[in-house]
Amino acid sequence: MADIIFKNFNKSYNGNELFKDFNLSFAHGKITAVLGNSGVGKTTLLNAMAGLIPYGGSIENAQKRISYIFQNQALLPNLTVFKNVELVLKSTVKDRQEREIIVNGLLGAVELFNDRNKYPSQLSIGMAQRVAMARAFAYPCDIILLDEPFRGLDISLKSKLINYFIKLWDKDKKTAILVTHGIDDAVLLADNIIVIGKKPVEVILSESINSHKSQRSLLSESEAEIYKKVHSALS
Repeated sequence: MADIIFKNFNKSYNGNELFKDFNLSFAHGKITAVLGNSGVGKTTLLNAMAGLIPYGGSIENAQKRISYIFQNQALLPNLTVFKNVELVLKSTVKDRQEREIIVNGLLGAVELFNDRNKYPSQLSIGMAQRVAMARAFAYPCDIILLDEPFRGLDISLKSKLINYFIKLWDKDKKTAILVTHGIDDAVLLADNIIVIGKKPVEVILSESINSHKSQRSLLSESEAEIYKKVHSALS
């Protein structure tokens, strides 16, 4: 597998150039966080990778199987937790018992096995986001896109969800791209952090974090230093 590479990427809205000859690479098998102020074009990058919008230039190695985790979870209200996750498997895993094993394993990993027969209306926000994560990993994808999945959550819940995501991701280390406003999200979860800004968009900062995700803390000297760099770049 290879990196996802934006080459001379162009995108305009209402005649205004947002991206012009933009170049950026997302590392294969890594989690990359993209930060920037509102309206700078973070979600545009995700939507272009997912093939949801037209654009100029090229994106190499993005036309693969993609899972997309949204802020609003996008669960089907008439299906149970189990059925919401199972649904994405039906086209590739024909055996019902095999699907059941996969779904129950994922729900166990995010501590929702005992809630598998509940409906979305019966779930808390955090539980619903865990279902969305399990569903994203259930789909046999190559790339996972995350658009502000932790936005609006309190610190305790956000920390738990980040740990659940790391637990799922560690199994096969899919290429993941996280768009977020939260510097703490990026520092705790990402291997690489990209800050974009200006119009047309430029890369303002690019940082890598080498410490193991399970051992990170915003109180540690190395993570605190990266936090400061990202905060300065956003300012």
